Amino acid sequence: MSFSDILFPRNEILKGDGIQGIIDIENLHNKKKKTIESSPSAFFDLTFPTTDIKQVLEHLHERYNSPNPTPGLFLLEGLKGSGKSHLELLIYHLLQNNTEAQEWLQKNGLKCVLPKDAIVLIHKFTDFPIEALWDLIFEKVGYKGYQSSNLPPNLNQIRDALQGKKIVLILDELELGFASIADKSKQAQNLAFLQMLSEEAQRSDDASITIFASIYNSNNEPGATLKRVPRIDIKFSEPQDRKMVILHRLFSNYLKHDRKKVQNTVQSYVNQWKRIDLRLDEKYIDRFIESYPFTPELMDIILNRVLNRNFQGNRGPLGLLGRVIKNNYQKADVISTAQLNVTEAAIRNYLADLDPGQTFIQCALNDLRDLEQTPLANEIVSSTLLATITSTGNIKGIKEQELARQVIKPGDNYNDYTTALNAFVKLGAYF
Repeated sequence: MSFSDILFPRNEILKGDGIQGIIDIENLHNKKKKTIESSPSAFFDLTFPTTDIKQVLEHLHERYNSPNPTPGLFLLEGLKGSGKSHLELLIYHLLQNNTEAQEWLQKNGLKCVLPKDAIVLIHKFTDFPIEALWDLIFEKVGYKGYQSSNLPPNLNQIRDALQGKKIVLILDELELGFASIADKSKQAQNLAFLQMLSEEAQRSDDASITIFASIYNSNNEPGATLKRVPRIDIKFSEPQDRKMVILHRLFSNYLKHDRKKVQNTVQSYVNQWKRIDLRLDEKYIDRFIESYPFTPELMDIILNRVLNRNFQGNRGPLGLLGRVIKNNYQKADVISTAQLNVTEAAIRNYLADLDPGQTFIQCALNDLRDLEQTPLANEIVSSTLLATITSTGNIKGIKEQELARQVIKPGDNYNDYTTALNAFVKLGAYF
């Protein structure tokens, strides 16, 4: 039985260049073609309710439905690919597309009652740099009471512009937006204005201003200033969420699949490994079932051992695993590190992010070329290569027991594995 008989890969994985894993807010305004960003139903279908999302929804519900003062600033901090733009786009669709939003909330057992008349301003600063944040706001609300001068608007003008209105500012790539303002005095004015907005968001009784701002590092401006005001911090640091997001993004029926079939498949592998005396800890089977169709070792390597900045958060794992899924569709029942076939150019391109000079990749290819007729040679080399280029701290390479679990599947001859491994140890110039 193939894994694809249990879990259904999303169409984009099996077609074209595979999954990209990039949310581009500017695609909201693309009138020429249908995009995930501009389709509320498609976007909600791809959105898994992570711990961060649940936290944001809980605070938003309280903000608009409680008489108590609540922070009006949501500071989203994380590296590229961590999920900042996805969360910002979720807020946009929750506010702008009520029907689809309610369906998604109900399906996931969530509650978040939002105003239907909120004015939503979403802006990506890397695509459209600006010199004055207040111009964006006044244009959006149609306010004519401010005349451009050398000074930014004061608090009374902001209150006059927003009187009786609720505005939600979604500021994507804000840190880069500030850095692009060449005039330092103008940069300081924007920073002071943003601080004023954030403070007013906290003190206003009617939640007239709510701000979502995405940054890379809160030690840099404007994050350093925004940290001084009451806020909700979102840092995208829950490791279990990353695994769930990736599996949900890769498979359309994830969490609705037949777990009994998964258990049977996993047990067949476990039985094979026990017959050849491979050690398994008590929780290994549970971890295998949770990560299926991927082995726990594969998920651990690409989610925990790889530094986020090298793989751009979830984007690298999504692209790499999507490609492996496509290669093994209707073929393999389990995907391990052994399926990351180093002889395939597309796989090497993803791995090159972890081995920029491709030194280890070329060494692996040379060893494999010398011993390619040996059974299980490709599987051993591919597994060892991935473990090598993701080595961090005290974790170096892969242990022999772990390697065996990646390579040996039900029906394989253990002697073939040991023969091949010994051949690489003795004859592999780099192994």
